[in-house]
Amino acid sequence: MTESEQPEVTPRAKQESEDERSESPKFFDKKSHRIIAAVAGVALAAVAGAFAFGGRIGATNERQPTTTETTAANPAQTELQKEVFAALPAMEDKYSKMDVPTFETLPRDERLSYALLEVDLVTASGSYELFYSDAEASLRVKPGVVSLDNTGQEILDSNMYNKQIASLRSTNIKSPDTTGQKILSSVYYLVDETKYTSNSYKIVIESLKTQTNPTTVVGKLTTINTSELQNGTDSNNEAVKYKDVTYKDTSHPADTIYTRFVYHEFNNYDGKPRGVWLTDINSSSIDELNRNSQIK
Repeated sequence: MTESEQPEVTPRAKQESEDERSESPKFFDKKSHRIIAAVAGVALAAVAGAFAFGGRIGATNERQPTTTETTAANPAQTELQKEVFAALPAMEDKYSKMDVPTFETLPRDERLSYALLEVDLVTASGSYELFYSDAEASLRVKPGVVSLDNTGQEILDSNMYNKQIASLRSTNIKSPDTTGQKILSSVYYLVDETKYTSNSYKIVIESLKTQTNPTTVVGKLTTINTSELQNGTDSNNEAVKYKDVTYKDTSHPADTIYTRFVYHEFNNYDGKPRGVWLTDINSSSIDELNRNSQIK
């Protein structure tokens, strides 16, 4: 594979080598939005500082919520809010100030529990819909329940959703904010930079380090083909299950992308089993995918 270029955040990202284009964090800023500080009567002001979304273009100071609104939440969202708020204080105390290299070395299940709590925090607040609206509404994804039976499109959507949230949670305004970087543990299979990493992880994490505002991810993914569920062994000799998904990305329309997604199930922050599809590697051909994947 060819060596990747460092992406730029705004106004456009440079194109990386073909095997990493689907992971290339092409971003663009959009006009100001106001955060919903309360959803269905559940006050989010106490945790609003964890994702202080405000005006986005030319922002130089840390933003605080500018309004408080209430909306009708469905029962599933209400239940998610309760679970998130129950787990948030202890998890934030333990992981929010932890440096990224240390976080990367934690066991995968532990990293996933915190990463997906932070994803769920944005989902429960309704803030995702605020940013992926208007001209960006077509980029919005609605991930469902993750399982081994997921179609290729469902796998792409669930993985992209977590990546989009990671970008929204990267706001290095007054001081470095590593939340988005930690959320990438719910996107990539291997993240420890001292060892083998999923091939585009370093590109994306470097771009998040320089972001100063929540940023939307450009690119709509559409499945062409999905393999059957397969069994393999990863670089740590752990048995894994995976699917290879072939797809198109509207941000790179001339390219066909091949990605190996690994299914991983763990006990979530609420104590319940939860599944996630994690990116192993992206390639420009199936032969390259098989040759370079650390899963055999």
